[in-house]
Amino acid sequence: MLTINPEIVKVQRQSNECFTVRLRFTLNRKMKRVSTSLFATPNDLTKDFKIKATSPLKKEVNTLIQSYQSKCAKLQIELNDYTIEDIMDYLNNEKQKLQTIDFIKFSREWIASTTIKGAPNYTSAINVLWYVLLVKKNWIFIWLHLIFWNNSNKKLVYNLCFFRVYYSICFNHSNE
Repeated sequence: MLTINPEIVKVQRQSNECFTVRLRFTLNRKMKRVSTSLFATPNDLTKDFKIKATSPLKKEVNTLIQSYQSKCAKLQIELNDYTIEDIMDYLNNEKQKLQTIDFIKFSREWIASTTIKGAPNYTSAINVLWYVLLVKKNWIFIWLHLIFWNNSNKKLVYNLCFFRVYYSICFNHSNE
């Protein structure tokens, strides 16, 4: 069973007498630690370096633990099949899923930094996408427009532009 407990790092004492708070994930007697942005003052701690129950820090730590437990609850059925490394990878991927990417902004930056010959085609495709999505606010229109466009050369160029920028986004954000 996966357990998540707070842990005070005695060795990493800050200059302002604060201690770093970590979360310890334990599964099948194997542990992984995750750093948090929380710090404990000596007033928040007992003599054994445990967080006092009356401390406001205890509520923050419990909230953080509950958020991790709710993310891990999705794995509960198959939790026994996972290792602690698999669970930590899952939690890290959950953080990455929360990132939003502005496709048009990234496309414009990518077009400005690229050295390919067909950059004006990409600019034109992104301008059409921007106009249809943000001005007309009609997703279906753009896809039908691209699929049934009479001039197949333009349709092909625009589709290739969108896919090339899309794969560039995937590549850039998978390396981060």
